[in-house]
Amino acid sequence: MEYNGKHVMCDGVLLNKDAFSTLNTPKLGEDFLEDIVSGIDMTMILPPITVKFPHAICEAQRIMSSLKQEGLENSMVYKKLEMDLHNRATQTYGYSTFVMIAESHLTIHTFPEEGFFTFDCYSCKDFDDQYIRECITKYFGEVKMNYQVIERHIPTV
Repeated sequence: MEYNGKHVMCDGVLLNKDAFSTLNTPKLGEDFLEDIVSGIDMTMILPPITVKFPHAICEAQRIMSSLKQEGLENSMVYKKLEMDLHNRATQTYGYSTFVMIAESHLTIHTFPEEGFFTFDCYSCKDFDDQYIRECITKYFGEVKMNYQVIERHIPTV
């Protein structure tokens, strides 16, 4: 089978609970990915694209509107939905950031409430995966991680 690149996958938990909030900082994730792209000598095609994850509120708002139309704005269900919407507006739920490189891609997904993130980097060009470990420590501090490096191959037909 012909070699077709390297794939690094990491699931990490921050060991310092005070650092969990860093996983709510998309700029940190963007800087992390850009540092890796530069450090492993890849070619960035698109700058980091980040999506933050506040929970969807449209459905709850529609239900509340229906309850209000029926005169049920004092109901327990309405009050619960109102409280949930308020909580969702004031909480954050992490982000996902993606960088497209000429050689493939890098991604990070964060879950700050758990102090958890997932990361992967795939490239058809070989690279120094040790540099990625160093960047994880540099940006996130002490991390307990499951770190896998696999070779990708084109199946023979």
